[in-house]
Amino acid sequence: MTKQTILIADDNERSLKLLKAIYEAEGYSVMTAGDGLQAIDVLTAHKIDLIVTDVLMPNMDGYYLCYKIRTHVKFKDIPVIIYTATYTSISEESVAKEMGADLFIRKPAAYRILINAARELLTNPPQRDYALHPPKESIEIMHQYSSHLINKLEAKNIELEETKDNLELILHRFKMAESKARLGHWENHLETGKVSWSDETFRILGLKIDEIEPSLETFMERIHPDDLNNVRSSIQNSLETITPHSFYHRIVQPEGTIVSVYVNSEFEFNHLHQPVRLYGTILDISELVEKEKNLERTNKELETLIYRISHDLRGPIASSQGLLSIAKTDADNKHILNFLETIDKLMGKQDKILINLVKVMSIKSRAINIEPFDVLILVNEVVANIKAINGNSNIHLEITNLISQPILSDRESVSCILFHLLENAFHFRRQSSIPHKVTLNIRKEGGKMSLEVGDNGTGIEESIRSQIYDMFYRGSQASGGTGLGLYIVRNAVEKIGASIEMSPQTDHGTLFKVMIPLLQKK
Repeated sequence: MTKQTILIADDNERSLKLLKAIYEAEGYSVMTAGDGLQAIDVLTAHKIDLIVTDVLMPNMDGYYLCYKIRTHVKFKDIPVIIYTATYTSISEESVAKEMGADLFIRKPAAYRILINAARELLTNPPQRDYALHPPKESIEIMHQYSSHLINKLEAKNIELEETKDNLELILHRFKMAESKARLGHWENHLETGKVSWSDETFRILGLKIDEIEPSLETFMERIHPDDLNNVRSSIQNSLETITPHSFYHRIVQPEGTIVSVYVNSEFEFNHLHQPVRLYGTILDISELVEKEKNLERTNKELETLIYRISHDLRGPIASSQGLLSIAKTDADNKHILNFLETIDKLMGKQDKILINLVKVMSIKSRAINIEPFDVLILVNEVVANIKAINGNSNIHLEITNLISQPILSDRESVSCILFHLLENAFHFRRQSSIPHKVTLNIRKEGGKMSLEVGDNGTGIEESIRSQIYDMFYRGSQASGGTGLGLYIVRNAVEKIGASIEMSPQTDHGTLFKVMIPLLQKK
């Protein structure tokens, strides 16, 4: 059985390929044309059973193609489907049929609709019994056709103008956003060598848009001399390895102003995965850099202030505590002795706060020192210090799974973490229970050391667990602590890249677990 042939007329190549694939998959033979004139040539040279045509096409549009078919003796009985997205009014379909179309289908349509429409027209072609249009009728039909085509073109023109206005508005807003964010963009076409910069990129470089032609050389000229080698090396490595690059550096504007920037880039590849374009952003971070410098200065001043306050206040506190000790020895009155004891405790608490503040600043400012040390020796030192400070020699500590061999880590940070966790546990243990103990479990887990400290106290309420590591936070006024212990632990944990978590114990109390990386000496 001879295949029926469908002619598709459309100037959109993708639409042609899609329709061709749909009808060929149904067993039809398909021929194509890019416009109405090409369609007439195909009709003249081949037997066509059905025509599917778009409306807006160059040289000859779909409406005029319909009119030419219906006024031609040889072609006038061929069914025609108008398949178009250029739809402007409800009368469009009636005009299409007046011009000779049998069906009017708007894009996009489901492939089953297109197949059923073709099958119906090919199986039951419309019966036609008419002569060519007389001149007057033809003129009227063409007048309607021309009127609708003009309306269609005007509507398309209005749509394009609106799109242009919208794009201009979007571009204006984009430029404003770049200006506010101090973020410019750029691109470098690797095949042509053409470089383009956004307006904000010109501003960051301190250059005028109409006076300078963007180029890599011009950009390199603006880089601070001390940063030039690093930037050149980064760009060279990126081009050789075809990988994105990003870096911080400084720009020296023509008038001498120094601007700190962050540059980021990406590659664009063609279908062969060859790089064709390098594009990216340049961000002015001068304000951020200045704020960081100011913050660093402020931290230095704060650190100096705390050390100075500690030095100036701890001396008088020590002297006062000495005098209080003498006064307590000579005090005969019980009430006066109680007052002196209270004063001594308060001054001791103030002294402890000063010591802990200095410890916080030390943790933040000092460099990490990786060294091997014995865990057991460290534990004994810490427990001895706690007993000496608290004046409590009968503290019971239950130790399990202690690591026997030396480990590599920052000894001072580990000591600080262990001291304050144990001191916290000793302070909050339940002394009325037997045994009123504190537990310490140290073992290796993978490449880390697990340090667990638990107590059998009343535990920490769930509502305050997120706040216990905050500076000067105390769960209650009756706790008696300084509110700095767990804050110091958190800072020491962050210093060495460790992690800490807290969980309630089944028999009341609290368990703190710290995972400490076992670092390597560089």
